[in-house]
Amino acid sequence: MIRIAAIEECERRISPGACRMRIARSIGSVAFFLMVVPLLLGLAFGVPPAEVFTLIASTFLLQAAAAVVGLSLGQHPAVVLVFLTSVAVAVMIGILEVCDLFAERSRLIQRLLRKVDAKTGQIDGAPPSSA
Repeated sequence: MIRIAAIEECERRISPGACRMRIARSIGSVAFFLMVVPLLLGLAFGVPPAEVFTLIASTFLLQAAAAVVGLSLGQHPAVVLVFLTSVAVAVMIGILEVCDLFAERSRLIQRLLRKVDAKTGQIDGAPPSSA
């Protein structure tokens, strides 16, 4: 089995079980917002599952233009917005969890996160944190 250096570092810093739980939590939250929430919303709004999966796939492939696909399927604009937001939340959670996992190991990710922290501190007017 191929081991990723960041996962090995995670297992070394905290217990292997806690590291696996952290990875499972990340995968579960992404899957929840990516698949479960849109399917439940589809049931609530009467959208067939095939259209839900079409909206999810078009969001990955077309990003902002995916709204056109949803509208062309005859869905209400608010419903399309909710579906696209759910997929966007899943992607954001996935990115943040991967950054969090690799930030402990990768100097490149650490530098990138420090730059982002400094920029957001300048925008908010708050001093950047020294974490």
